[in-house]
Amino acid sequence: MSLSYPLRLFVTVLAYLAGRLLADSLALSLRDPRPGRLGRAMELARQWGHRLRLSELLRIGYHLLVPFAVLQLGWASPLDLGLTDLDWVSGIGRSVVWCVAALLPVLWTWRRFVVLVGAVPQMTSLLRWAEPWGWAWLVREAILLEASWSLVRSPLLLMAGPYWGVFAGFALIWLFELIDPLVRRDAMLDGMREEHLLIGSVSVVTASIFLLTRNVWLCAAAHAVVRGAVLLLLRTLQPAEGVPLSA
Repeated sequence: MSLSYPLRLFVTVLAYLAGRLLADSLALSLRDPRPGRLGRAMELARQWGHRLRLSELLRIGYHLLVPFAVLQLGWASPLDLGLTDLDWVSGIGRSVVWCVAALLPVLWTWRRFVVLVGAVPQMTSLLRWAEPWGWAWLVREAILLEASWSLVRSPLLLMAGPYWGVFAGFALIWLFELIDPLVRRDAMLDGMREEHLLIGSVSVVTASIFLLTRNVWLCAAAHAVVRGAVLLLLRTLQPAEGVPLSA
């Protein structure tokens, strides 16, 4: 008995998310040093992987190439991912209004967080953002995450409807984030914990924009704008040496 299109797509998404859990669990278990030839071989593989940026290539493959492959195989429709049949005129207007409205509470929350903690979190994204081509990295990150999120929520849109499907997809994404062993480890590390909080706050904004527009391109643009605005705020809040942060 063949599966229906929504159910087949949902199974594909579950396999997609489970594959990341399996890969992260394996990567976490292999990080501990091991004795003997196996340990030396693993250390050599880690060194070459770092030099060749294999983790970056695998990340791009997971977030972008896998959704593209799912589309090419006909397992998902571009319409369900928010790629076609787009109303750009009303979509841009709604996105701008919502993005501006969301920026105020998001920026206020992050400013209060920094003041209460007494220091700007040492996030990797802050270092990337400060580089000459930091904006290009930010756009790339927005495209990668929004492409992945659009695939995950696509079957929920079909199964739960365009309204509840967006929130069900959002819940599914963060359910797997919470059970991911690497994310749980990051939650214990300064800087990495704030990275996930920032991505989470941005995902709330872009999920709402997708609900209003069904346009993943506008979600990626809003993602870059909101995340970039928070990173810019954090850079401006970095105090000079010996000068404390104040409310």
